[in-house]
Amino acid sequence: GNALNLNDTSNHEITIGMRGSLTSGNTALFGTGVNILVTNNGAITGGSAGISLSNSGVSTEPIIINNGSVTATANAINLLEGGRVSNTGAINSSQDAVSFGNFDGSNSNSVLLNSGTILADLDGVTFNGDDSTVINSGEISGGDDGVSLSSLSSDFSLLNTGILSGLSDGVFSLATFGDFDNQGLIS
Repeated sequence: GNALNLNDTSNHEITIGMRGSLTSGNTALFGTGVNILVTNNGAITGGSAGISLSNSGVSTEPIIINNGSVTATANAINLLEGGRVSNTGAINSSQDAVSFGNFDGSNSNSVLLNSGTILADLDGVTFNGDDSTVINSGEISGGDDGVSLSSLSSDFSLLNTGILSGLSDGVFSLATFGDFDNQGLIS
């Protein structure tokens, strides 16, 4: 099972302390609901996903603040209908490290603020919704793409002062850009 299952519940503020951990052979933290805030200062480890959240089609998107580590064999952070992720720690995945989905077709305004490291065997970060933003001063690296944007990701904004890298592409886009400001390295 999951280490923490918030199925069909809402209004949670979850904090994992510096010495705390959530570990599961499946998904470490799973939830469906609204108003979910997760602050991780410790370690989240999933045999499948690290964190997988869906807001059940409601406009309130989850917020993830990672100052520790999130490690998974599937997506480390999987936000099925988008959300906000702030990372100063380490996010590692054998698949996509951070995935902003568009399961209900209404995802928009997802945001990634990264000053830590995001490393993945596939894509570092994937986006599938409109008006999304990446502000990166750390490192985002993927075995395929550093950042991957689907055709659903119109008006995407990127500010990079760090490193965006991928073995295929630093940034792969089927989307239209709103703003593209690179003062770092994209390779």
